[in-house]
Amino acid sequence: MYTITVPEVEDMEGIIEMHVQSWLDVYPNDQFGVSREHVQESVKRFTNDEGHRKRRAYIEEAHTNLDYFLRIAKNADNKVVGFIDGRRRDDENELAGLYLDKSEYGTGLAQDLTDQFFTWLGNDKKDVRLTVATYNDRAQAFYRKLGFAIVPGTERPKDTTGIPIVEMIRKGDKA
Repeated sequence: MYTITVPEVEDMEGIIEMHVQSWLDVYPNDQFGVSREHVQESVKRFTNDEGHRKRRAYIEEAHTNLDYFLRIAKNADNKVVGFIDGRRRDDENELAGLYLDKSEYGTGLAQDLTDQFFTWLGNDKKDVRLTVATYNDRAQAFYRKLGFAIVPGTERPKDTTGIPIVEMIRKGDKA
């Protein structure tokens, strides 16, 4: 069982810890040349002073910006076990991140988080775009169930992490 809420600044460390662990659980992949050591180096940006400043700013923005959506899930022990964030944009909306502790895989938490995101979007008929690791078959299958499809020709490395990503889009009803 879990609760889903808008995070408070006191939740920052738990969010960072879960985010780092999620990356370590999902992104190392020898076939794609993404070593565990490389991922460990990449997640340092979440845990340094700048990473803390950014995370704090996101949490604060979640309380003040009506076009920014950030929710966390906590288990019965009050541990952060997931989060989702997204933005309304002028041309299309963005599902910027959906991360779960691996203990929550298959529990319905990802569905609950995305349901809240789409409820928040309401009657907004714009497309929703996201990026996902090209080799994260589990996430891609989940997003396909939500109506997303891979955008051909969008494969590329993710900025400095080197993790290969691809864009997926869920078409809106702009009629």
